Amino acid sequence: MALLLRWRYEASTITQVLALEADARRLDIDCVIDWHEHQTLLKAAFPLAVRTDHSTAEIQFGHVSRPTHRNTSWNQARFETSMQHWVDLSEPGFGVALLNDCKYGYDAQGSTLRLTLVKSPVYPWPEADQGEHRVRYAVLLHDGDLSAVHEAAEDFNLPLRILTSSGSSAKPMSVVTVSAGTATIEAVKRAADGEAIVVRLWEAAGRRGPSTLQFATHWQSIQRADLLENPIAQCDARAGRLTLDLAPFEVATLLLGQPTGERASSGSATQS
Repeated sequence: MALLLRWRYEASTITQVLALEADARRLDIDCVIDWHEHQTLLKAAFPLAVRTDHSTAEIQFGHVSRPTHRNTSWNQARFETSMQHWVDLSEPGFGVALLNDCKYGYDAQGSTLRLTLVKSPVYPWPEADQGEHRVRYAVLLHDGDLSAVHEAAEDFNLPLRILTSSGSSAKPMSVVTVSAGTATIEAVKRAADGEAIVVRLWEAAGRRGPSTLQFATHWQSIQRADLLENPIAQCDARAGRLTLDLAPFEVATLLLGQPTGERASSGSATQS
C-alpha cells in the first residue's frame, strides 16, 4: 500500500510517497523536495508513544546514547546531533527507529524524533541546498533489539540488486559471510601494500561474544592485522570457518593470502 502526499511551503514543494508492505514493521518514505528557501531548516518530525530519557544513534563502528531532555546548558546547546544509518527511541520490549540512507542530522526531545532534511544556509555559498533533493528514510518498529535495527538499516542502505549474466555459467559467491554472531563486515578490499585481500569487520551490538565467519574458498593464510594492515597473528581457519571472540564494538582486520581454488566445507576454529 502506498500513499502520495504533496505539500507546498512558500516557493517550495515537497512530494512524499509513504509505502507499507503487508505485515511489514517498516514504513518507507520517499521524498522529492524542490527547495527555494534561504536560512530555513526543514525537518521531518515523529512524535512517538515511547517512554525513554535517551536516544541511541549509530556512529561509525558503534552507537552512542544521548539524553532527550534539556536539563543542563550542555543539553540545551545540543540542538542537533549526528547519526549514521539509524537513530532509535526504545523502552523495554519496544522501540521505534528512524533509518536513513543520506541524511545524518537529527534531534530528539522527549519522545519526539526529528530528522533534518534541508538546511539552506547562505554562508559560505548563498545558493546552498537550492533546487531538487531526493531523500529516502523509514520508520521501523522493533522489540527493543538494536541488533535488529542495525540489520534493518543495512538492508535499507544496501537493497537487493538483480544483475543479469552475460552467459557465463560460473556461480557468483561472497568472499566471506557472517554465519553466526553479531559481527558485520564493513569492507572487503585489496591490501594497500601487497596482494592480500583485506576483510574489515566490527561487533555491532555492543556486547562481547563469538562471531563465526564462513569463507567461500580456502586461503593459504589468514592473519589478524592492525588498522594499518600490519600482520599481528596467524589465524587457524578450518574447513573455511573462523570464529573470532570480539569485545563490544571491536574492529577486526583480517589479511587473506592467496586462495587455493578449493571450495570450503563445514568445520570451525576459534581465534581470540
